[in-house]
Amino acid sequence: MRAQRSARLLRTLAAMSPEEIVAKFVKAANLFEPISGQLSDVDITLIRETLTPILLQIPFDKAEALDNLVGIILGGVKYTSKYGQAFHPPKRVGAYDETLADKAKLVVCAGEARWRAKRLDHTTY
Repeated sequence: MRAQRSARLLRTLAAMSPEEIVAKFVKAANLFEPISGQLSDVDITLIRETLTPILLQIPFDKAEALDNLVGIILGGVKYTSKYGQAFHPPKRVGAYDETLADKAKLVVCAGEARWRAKRLDHTTY
């Protein structure tokens, strides 16, 4: 059953817009009753098990393919041991990379594609 759910998530999250990602989290949040007081270990486990498949399938870091959004909830030591490096939240970037030279047309196109990927990563984060 869990494998079927993960497969469905994989298909639906493969090419999601930021709005669709938010909707997925809202749907996941609606699965839980409000928790009053201190979270129990069971609550934390259920939240992590609900968020992990969503975070794993959200397209992120397309330019470098080094990071995964599961780093938001996975501890630094666990993430580093699994992915070989610490999770680095994306830095906010401007609309255009001003370091690109105007005269290098092919380099500019490739650089702009990487810049757009960084912007999408930040929006997704």
